[in-house]
Amino acid sequence: MDEIELSIHYDQQGNATVSVAYPEGITATLYVPYEVPPIERDNRINAFKAEQQALLAGGD
Repeated sequence: MDEIELSIHYDQQGNATVSVAYPEGITATLYVPYEVPPIERDNRINAFKAEQQALLAGGD
């Protein structure tokens, strides 16, 4: 099973936009506001990645 690759972009205010693009042209996106503490932000990103990985595995 391939591992997905996340793209993380921060804007000037510190908001994070996390996305993953699939070969079919579909993009999944997670928005994390700057107010979210770093540990919770990381937990959200990790949960998003796990969810996307599970969706990818389910599509095989």
